Amino acid sequence: MNLNLRSSVLGFCLALVFLAPVAAHSMEGYGIYQSDINALTQMLNKAEADIGKDPGNVENYKKAGIAAHQLALFHGKGYAERSVKFLSDIVEKHRNDAVVMAYLGRAHALVARAASVIVTQISNVNQGLSLLNRAATIAPEDLVVRLVR
Repeated sequence: MNLNLRSSVLGFCLALVFLAPVAAHSMEGYGIYQSDINALTQMLNKAEADIGKDPGNVENYKKAGIAAHQLALFHGKGYAERSVKFLSDIVEKHRNDAVVMAYLGRAHALVARAASVIVTQISNVNQGLSLLNRAATIAPEDLVVRLVR
């Protein structure tokens, strides 16, 4: 391995070691680092109940959308469509939230993965890629956006 490649790999690993705890601390409330079906289901149910109580609170939509995304990613069962619904509401109102935009893009990819109609697959893949690229343009240094992308 040449010296430049070795330095790049080492730099990337160090960045993950030092930045991941910061990102984990600030994002753990959304279920981003969660894969347990029971914990995610509880998070989703609580966020949906909170949306019913306070439909104007964007954080509740974000929690519900990311929890539904994680459920779709690890457990399937139609959660991707729910994630798209919750996260689309946020992206329409707050166009500069790169993390939400990245998760919405990947949720579209998960919808495409589960779709049986080719037109639905192509449409969702195109929407997903567009959103992921926009999120990376808005926040090129955001570790969560990069990992989702």
